[in-house]
Amino acid sequence: METTDIISKLVSLLKLDVDAVHAYEQALKKEDLEFLFHQLMECREDHFRHALELKSLILKYGGDVPKLPAEFEGFMIQGFAEFKELTDLDSILNTIKKNEMVTNSTYDNVFEMDLPSEVYELIVRNREEERQHLKFIEYALINRNLSHVKTAA
Repeated sequence: METTDIISKLVSLLKLDVDAVHAYEQALKKEDLEFLFHQLMECREDHFRHALELKSLILKYGGDVPKLPAEFEGFMIQGFAEFKELTDLDSILNTIKKNEMVTNSTYDNVFEMDLPSEVYELIVRNREEERQHLKFIEYALINRNLSHVKTAA
């Protein structure tokens, strides 16, 4: 695979992870999510770490890191513009679920590519964490009595 193609895929993943960080930050501001706070914070931190690791690889391979928004803009995920306006728990979790589905799908697509070992190893690690995020959000949505939600794993 050409270096420019690798960089392009890494930039796409970076943008998705940055969007996810901001989405989780918005969710964490909601008062009725207190009992999910710890798990949502872990997911947010995973995405933040993913973004830092992806940025490092982009630079290592000679790519330019795009200017990333300091605030939530949802530049990769459709329908995120109104995310800040969501107030009910189901809507918030469904929006996060959509983000996680797109992120999982993108990681799956990149996983199938012929990548240098260090890129492949990062994709494998991040992909597994993304799967765990999606499982947790799906579990939270299925179990409407969310005060008993712990983790999906």
